[in-house]
Amino acid sequence: MAIRRKRGPAAKKATVRAGSRLEQAMRDSEARFRSLTHLSSDWFWEQDAEYRFTRLEGPLVAGGDQSLRQRLIGQRRWDSGLQIDTEGGWDAHRALLDARQPFHDLLMWRRMDDGRLRWVEVSGEPVFAPDGSFAGYRGVGRDVTARKRDEALLRLEHTAARGLADAEDSAKALQAVLKAVCETEQWDCGLYFQVDEAAGRLRCVEAWGRDGARDFVEGLAATQFERGAGLAGHVWAAGEPLWVPDVHADGRVSPAGRELATRIHAALVFPVIADGRVIGVLSFSSARILQPDARLQQTIGVIGSQVGQFLRRRRAEESLRESEARFRRTFELAGSGFAHIGLDRRFMRVNRRLCEILGYSERELMGLTGRDISHPEDLDVINQQRPRLYAGEVDTVRSDKRYLRKDGSVVWATLTLALERDLAGRPQYEIAVYDDITARKAAEDALRESEARFRSLTQMSSDFFWESDVGHRFTQLVYGPGYQAAQVGHDAIDAIRAKLESRVAFRDFEFARALPDGATRYFTVSGDPRFAADGAFLGYRNIATGDGGALPGAWLSDWPANTPGNYQNGGSWLLYDALALYAGARHEVAGARALFHARLRSETRRRPQLHEYLRTDDDLGGSDPRREGYGWNGFVANLIEALA
Repeated sequence: MAIRRKRGPAAKKATVRAGSRLEQAMRDSEARFRSLTHLSSDWFWEQDAEYRFTRLEGPLVAGGDQSLRQRLIGQRRWDSGLQIDTEGGWDAHRALLDARQPFHDLLMWRRMDDGRLRWVEVSGEPVFAPDGSFAGYRGVGRDVTARKRDEALLRLEHTAARGLADAEDSAKALQAVLKAVCETEQWDCGLYFQVDEAAGRLRCVEAWGRDGARDFVEGLAATQFERGAGLAGHVWAAGEPLWVPDVHADGRVSPAGRELATRIHAALVFPVIADGRVIGVLSFSSARILQPDARLQQTIGVIGSQVGQFLRRRRAEESLRESEARFRRTFELAGSGFAHIGLDRRFMRVNRRLCEILGYSERELMGLTGRDISHPEDLDVINQQRPRLYAGEVDTVRSDKRYLRKDGSVVWATLTLALERDLAGRPQYEIAVYDDITARKAAEDALRESEARFRSLTQMSSDFFWESDVGHRFTQLVYGPGYQAAQVGHDAIDAIRAKLESRVAFRDFEFARALPDGATRYFTVSGDPRFAADGAFLGYRNIATGDGGALPGAWLSDWPANTPGNYQNGGSWLLYDALALYAGARHEVAGARALFHARLRSETRRRPQLHEYLRTDDDLGGSDPRREGYGWNGFVANLIEALA
């Protein structure tokens, strides 16, 4: 039988002191544990053998929601509303627990009342009783919402950037961005309003929305905003983002917008900026009341910048494509031949018209040089000007030259050359324009030939030709041989002014002109008026013949003073000519006889009655004292015979 010794007061005190030290050690251990837990995680947790929570400690357990913390005690993790983010889901996790295996960084999330996600990450290990039986699990947890939020928003930025990069056009790009933001952040709809500078309004060009927001999207998409009007117009004017938790409590919302937003509350409106100016507005709406999220606003700002850069680049590309298309249409459909010529003088690009001008196909012209198709006599026509072009002294050079078509025929072209340079001013290639002037050259040759024939005909059939303008001033004069400009002056027009003023055709009007040396010259003039296509009078075209040589007045001094012959009145023209020519023959004036015969033949053809008149014996008027003493007709006949 064992005998218990009675402990004394000292022993009791020692026992109390030992117990106190043990309790203090336990408190210190618990403090170190809590400190370590707080430093390495946000909370500590324990579960029993049925995986029910028995302990949850830490400042961030349940996101700081004490009521939620209390509700979680006694619940299994998969019954608490948490969603697991791992392959196999909760079934795979329960299998791991049943195998009594530790786990690390198990990622889970819960959607909070405000619609946002709360992410947690937990690690745990199994706990066994002293007898080796399974007692449950214990571990630590961390709130990784901020990290996962950053990752999600970064993915959103990348998704938006990828959507912009992969889109075929601006419409699909904007659709991709609106959809990505709404799906990632649980917004109900998104719209993009484009600035119409000309109209001074914002117009919706793209929209995306869930089924429940369809009416709102359609109504808002049909609304246009002036600068400063409505949330979108306010952002356009201010150039700053705007977050409205509840549009029904914000005075900046337009009445039309508030009427449409029957199921809409929160709004996030953001400017899209390019080249320092607002070119559009992104607008997102939610059926929930949402407080501003600075991190989301930062992300939307980045996306807005991406959209602005994309739209600016796409507009530049579209403008370039349109310009390129216009250039191709102009290049291919131009009435002139176009070509790009390399610095080695070989054709790089040619249009259809140049192929037609030269008779070669595009493939045949590629690789040829201008010298290969130039006329042998025109090989260096343009090369003489090229140095000035390359030196930058002139912007273009131009020359007419001949080329040989594929069939060997000659074609004339006006070649205009310009030089394309890079940003540094280095020559890249030549731009050549070929205008087919073969027809013009042929017309010029024909005109020269016609002019030569005209001058020849004028000289052979008349003594001179002239044209006058509406004021009867000479505009062109062509003289026959033996005539000088001094012999025909404006007094020639003065003599026939009455005829010219009538603006009708006239034939064989006769007048005399005294020359400075005292001689008198006689002319016969015929003319036709000229009229424009609209009937306006342009002037006259005239031809004239002279008497073949001026006769000094002294040559007729041996004729009676009463010699008939008022030439300008057309009276005794034949006698006057006869006397003048006879006197000229006596004084040996060259050609007087031949001229008289020509004049006689001309007048008898023009006035058939003269033919009979010259062969009758009738006196013209026996009572005329100037005709007494000789028979008029006989005199003329004798004169003609003497000159024959």
